[in-house]
Amino acid sequence: MTATPAASGAAPAVKPAGGASPASGAPASGGTPASGGAPAATPSAATPAAGGTTPAAAGAPRPFAEVIKDAKRIDGVFPLWQKEDKVWIELAPAQFEQHFILSISRTRGLGERRLYGNWTLQDYLVRFHRVGNAVQLVATDPRFTAPDGTPLARALGQSFAESLLGAGTVASQPKAEGGAVLVELNPILLSDIPGASTQFEALYRLPYAFDPRNSVFGKLHASAELTSIEVAAHYAIPRLPAPPAGPVPPGTQLPSTPRNLPDGRSLVLGYLYSFAPLPAQPMATRAADDRVGHFNTTRWNFADDPTDVRPPRKFFVNRWRLDKKDPAAALSEPVKPITFWLDRNIPDRYRETVIAGVLEWNKAFERIGFKDAIRAELAPDNPDFDLADSRHASIRWFLDTEEGALAIGPSRVDPRTGEILDADIAVSQGWVSIPRRYVTEQTPRQPGAAATGDAASAPWTRLLRGERHEHAPLPGGFGGAHDAMLCEHADSALAELDFALELAALRGEIAPDSPEADALVKQVLKDVITHEVGHTLGLRHNFRASTIHKLADIEKPAYAREHQISGSVMDYNAFNLPLEGEPWSAIAMTGLGAYDYWAIEYAYKPLPADDEARQLADIAARGIAPELAYGTDEEASSSFSGADGYDPEVNTRDLGSDPLEFARRRMKLTRELLDRLQLKTLKPGESYDVLRRNVITGIGQQTGVALIAAKYVGGVVHVRDHAGSGRNPYTPVPAARQREALALVRDALFTPNAGGLKPEFVARLSQDGLLRGYDSPEPLSLNQAALVGQRMLLDRLLSDGVAQRLIDAPLALPDPKQALGLAELHARLQEAIFAELASGADIPQQRRNLQREYLRRLADPLVKPSPATPADVRSVARASAIGLLGKLRGAKLAGLSAEARAHVQESAELLDLALKAPILRTSY
Repeated sequence: MTATPAASGAAPAVKPAGGASPASGAPASGGTPASGGAPAATPSAATPAAGGTTPAAAGAPRPFAEVIKDAKRIDGVFPLWQKEDKVWIELAPAQFEQHFILSISRTRGLGERRLYGNWTLQDYLVRFHRVGNAVQLVATDPRFTAPDGTPLARALGQSFAESLLGAGTVASQPKAEGGAVLVELNPILLSDIPGASTQFEALYRLPYAFDPRNSVFGKLHASAELTSIEVAAHYAIPRLPAPPAGPVPPGTQLPSTPRNLPDGRSLVLGYLYSFAPLPAQPMATRAADDRVGHFNTTRWNFADDPTDVRPPRKFFVNRWRLDKKDPAAALSEPVKPITFWLDRNIPDRYRETVIAGVLEWNKAFERIGFKDAIRAELAPDNPDFDLADSRHASIRWFLDTEEGALAIGPSRVDPRTGEILDADIAVSQGWVSIPRRYVTEQTPRQPGAAATGDAASAPWTRLLRGERHEHAPLPGGFGGAHDAMLCEHADSALAELDFALELAALRGEIAPDSPEADALVKQVLKDVITHEVGHTLGLRHNFRASTIHKLADIEKPAYAREHQISGSVMDYNAFNLPLEGEPWSAIAMTGLGAYDYWAIEYAYKPLPADDEARQLADIAARGIAPELAYGTDEEASSSFSGADGYDPEVNTRDLGSDPLEFARRRMKLTRELLDRLQLKTLKPGESYDVLRRNVITGIGQQTGVALIAAKYVGGVVHVRDHAGSGRNPYTPVPAARQREALALVRDALFTPNAGGLKPEFVARLSQDGLLRGYDSPEPLSLNQAALVGQRMLLDRLLSDGVAQRLIDAPLALPDPKQALGLAELHARLQEAIFAELASGADIPQQRRNLQREYLRRLADPLVKPSPATPADVRSVARASAIGLLGKLRGAKLAGLSAEARAHVQESAELLDLALKAPILRTSY
């Protein structure tokens, strides 16, 4: 049975939204992403289909030989012809309506806001469709298929729309030999197919438009595998808006320009477009299993088969085609190894580290019978291919002005089978300069908003520097590895490295410029490369892997060397840092974990076709073993999934079988860092900025561990078992553990001056004048810095998701009375946040800020509840507000400062008004 993509059943021309002519090179407003392309010629009714006879009508295309006179031919699967600023693609009759892959990479960027060079963008399944004298580049959604020649195939073509990416004219009469014609590529590719203008508008709030007149073709390449075309794409805006004449309302996002441009009105990006046919022999698919973490390809196979009761949606593991040269051998080289080409822009001193990170995966492939399955080769000085094309896996460096580190590992797949065809890992220059600058105490800034784990120091950096870093919108297409595109492992690993090296330097254990410090940097870089290569092999994140060992075990160097510190390099493992007086063990992964071997086995182990389903089920069923624990982005509180994260065992940047124990341990290390900073003697002429920056890092660490602890409140441990494992998929966290976690949160952020910083030390926390630029040298507000983390904790603990899980928990417990209820949560929070009301102590500003934030979250359900807010939240909030109002009215004000007295009185009045106010209901 042949599967037909959605487009194949329908031969009519694609007509863009808005009534634009099919021949138009640019769809009407609201149409496809190709806006800005030059219009194509109007089709002529007398023009025959591709491969036909010479047209007789006036204005017909010129003879083939006349068009190509003095043009240069680049031979390949799609031959190209170039003359001056014109480029034509030569299409044989059989190549029309044939599906192939269009892949796009950004080869030149802006060095900021993830608009970087050497960056993999989207893929499309496309075909050339001829309409008279025009040829359209039509994109098809490859997910939908039906058997050829069936009524459902006809229905498929009527049910799902296609997209027009661009259109060009037929520039020649058919070639005498074979009937091929020339199609002009200028109006097709000199357009904004990647949709960068939308990214610019989202990031800068300026309508940069693609400029086809000043966009040009660069290097052309064609081979038997693919045809690739470089484009220098110009975007411009006629004028920059004037700044506001007066004050603007709070929260208004003003237009800005890229900071790395000489003139903000104009910018040129580089793109590489690769046209490649689909593999002639599709690779055998391998069914995905949700118990093992792989990227997968989704296909809707619509078939009129009454015997098939399964849903039409199928999931295939994304994996490289890997076949043994000698299928009978226990260990054999592959027919075609997976080869990563190292760009020569990778600094010399890091190349061996990068290669080691790539080749680490060969250990997993050897276990399933492949010798040297993966290779790492340094690219030639002048290769006859482009590392950015869609058929050469690569590792490339890029430069940016974000003070952090970034690495991504996206891949391109055959949408029919999940076969990985290409992967391009991009690593930022931060791995060369930033670690050394971190060691010498430069500013730890992150390119993006990390939302989880102790990488959460980013909000303080942005707050205290007045900066906003936004992620560019996700690229479209079917490339699929969106988790990898958003992978923040490198960035959070660098934040961990900063903390570890500063602590070691303050202890006097590792000198900043020592070989030991350099070895740590390379160890972390290798771990990051191995992680990203794992993505390119098809593996997703595994954020539960860090829980398989006890902290007491991995603190022993011999144990850590033998077992690794975690179950997987696909986790964001926290560093294994010793407490004061303890010996150093392995701080990061030095190889693969048990889970990594298992995931590779599932995806790549050669299996007989007639027994594959049974053997795959057996492999997946082994996932109940503790060392194979798996949980990914959906279970974590994550910027990837948008969920609040309900499983306290699935975190980024934790370590050990008990995350609460890790949190307590990290709090001790943070306390030590802050204490040692206050005793640090700076050298004459040394900037105080080092103290300020490390205080911010310490506050971020405290909030990070508090967020880990907060996940226990309303937490549910989720395992991905299938029936027969002996475990339930969901287990609510015991109430005693939730109360233990609340106590840790209280100690971390809900106590006055949790950092314990002395006034004379706070007075020294200034910024470096050059790094600050022209911003005002404001003193560091520890109150505001603390408030950032406190808001995050309150948002988490008092969220609707946590409330709903607390409400539901009694249904899953043998004794419902043992559950932690909403009322108890509020009582414990009030006890910690308003402790001064009971003790009669003064209320400093940091505490007043925290109390106001709690009051706001208590009043909101009373005055303007969200439609998503559970009804019990409103009831409990009202009862809590009544109780707190009585405490506020009965508070002893005599010993309080004037500010604290005013705060208590205002708080009581606001609560009273909230209790009396009518509910402002939103739409239900």
